[in-house]
Amino acid sequence: MFSYFSKESILLLFACSLLVACKANSDTKCENYTDCRSGEVCHDGVCESGRCENDDECGSGFICDHQLCELETSRDGGEEEDTTAAEDVNDEVNVDARDTNISETDEPLPVLILETDPPEGATQFPLDGTVSITFNQAMNEFRFTSTDNVQLFDSNAVPIEADILYDQTSFVLSIRPSNDGNFNPASPHSVRLSRFIGASESSENLGEPFYLTFSTIGYSNAEFHLSLATRYAPVVYQQTENLDLDTFTEVGFDGDQDPSNNFEHRADDHPGYAYYSVIESETHFFVTYFFYYPGVLLPSGVEREHDTLATTVIVRKTADPLGQFQAMNTLYQSYNLGCFR
Repeated sequence: MFSYFSKESILLLFACSLLVACKANSDTKCENYTDCRSGEVCHDGVCESGRCENDDECGSGFICDHQLCELETSRDGGEEEDTTAAEDVNDEVNVDARDTNISETDEPLPVLILETDPPEGATQFPLDGTVSITFNQAMNEFRFTSTDNVQLFDSNAVPIEADILYDQTSFVLSIRPSNDGNFNPASPHSVRLSRFIGASESSENLGEPFYLTFSTIGYSNAEFHLSLATRYAPVVYQQTENLDLDTFTEVGFDGDQDPSNNFEHRADDHPGYAYYSVIESETHFFVTYFFYYPGVLLPSGVEREHDTLATTVIVRKTADPLGQFQAMNTLYQSYNLGCFR
């Protein structure tokens, strides 16, 4: 008995046979591509045909190469590997790096000064005090042994021999005079750290010099001397041609405690500043006022670095604790018509 099959029936039967074959392929369960037969890939836990038209048909970790699904590394010519295992290893490495706070991309910690005692510009620092400078990390203690890297200066910018100690636990640098352990009374002092002060575990350093300026406590009668100097402070009259030269100011007006560059750092906006001293005899007070200029313009037209002028007020002692004015010099320099009153 013969059966007649139309062209449509044959095509339908052929399509069904392909579906059965595909179905047979899909029965194999898998965890990765090694559980599947050659030409198949593991997709959603089931082995499927490795034939493809684009990467999306191949699943994670595979690409479509010449209509066959291949491991992604094969396009670059690399060897096939278990990507699941590789991901596990990467996860472990990332956890370790996160736990230790270390990464290949971490930048070295910059060297910073967190705190100083006394703070910048402090007054009334005790004569037996110790200057302390706190860093943000462990420092190379051998850098502190050089006198060029750590310097203590007196009011005349003359280096003072100092005892220098560094505590690696607290990151604190301590500085105090070596002679009798005391600073000069009623005097400005300064500390300079060179830019080569560096960390112990990296090549980082300060990058630029660090300066700390402060003044010490005065004598027991310092407050009285200040009152005396304030009472008899003169009024200054002078000819002004160049504000950068004709303004008396502080010797360390530029903040670096280095008078050798004051002439280059002069400017029109120096704050006015005067110094004073008091000498006492049985009958009189001698109050001297000092005025510092970064430079001076001579009558010849030549500019000269530094100029210091002074005037002394003589005060006779009376029943009034601040005494009575007796005499002073009034003309202090003829070439710029300066005088006191």
